[in-house]
Amino acid sequence: ARAESLTLEPVQGAVNSDVKIPAFCQYGEGEYFLYWGEGNQLIKQGTLSKAGCQPLIFQVPQTPRGKQMVTLKVGSKSFQKEFTVLGSITIGSKKGTAGTAVSVQGYGFDARETGIKIMMDGNALASGIEATASGSWLYTLKIPSSSKGNHPITASGASTPASEAKEQVFSVTPSMSINPSSGWVGRVISVSGSGFGSAETNIAVLYDDLLVKTNISA
Repeated sequence: ARAESLTLEPVQGAVNSDVKIPAFCQYGEGEYFLYWGEGNQLIKQGTLSKAGCQPLIFQVPQTPRGKQMVTLKVGSKSFQKEFTVLGSITIGSKKGTAGTAVSVQGYGFDARETGIKIMMDGNALASGIEATASGSWLYTLKIPSSSKGNHPITASGASTPASEAKEQVFSVTPSMSINPSSGWVGRVISVSGSGFGSAETNIAVLYDDLLVKTNISA
């Protein structure tokens, strides 16, 4: 029998995002099975009742980019609707100093997609990444020397544009290092800082709360 129409809200989105089937009770009563994709991956099952007609929420499973069929079966009836999977990225840390190791994970890229690159502030931090058969990938990078504040991280591939895989934001915080870190009295040391504001002025260096250098500019 020809499948009837299924309502999904929204009809496109990223892996792990929530999708709602509103007024779920309208599809009948009894045991139901919700399937994903051509392989009919079972993603949800249960008992459908007319009492307390609530929406059903499910999460988009890990799957490659593009159109995927969602099929609901209740008894002998079938209901279907296409859902479009979009590329997306997540980052393991949202804040830190320059040099922080951050994992960037991609989902919903094309199966085995090549030429994936990661950008920060429009500059390439990594390239030549390849997605798995499920359209996912993982790469760990180090945040480069950057000014204080928010910096966009994006990713794109041979077929997935950066505008689709919405940017994530990493906030760079100031840090300081000294070299050497120990020595005798009177030894000259170098002090370097990163993550300060662009062209920031009036930076001061203190030792045991005593001012030793002022009017430094970033």
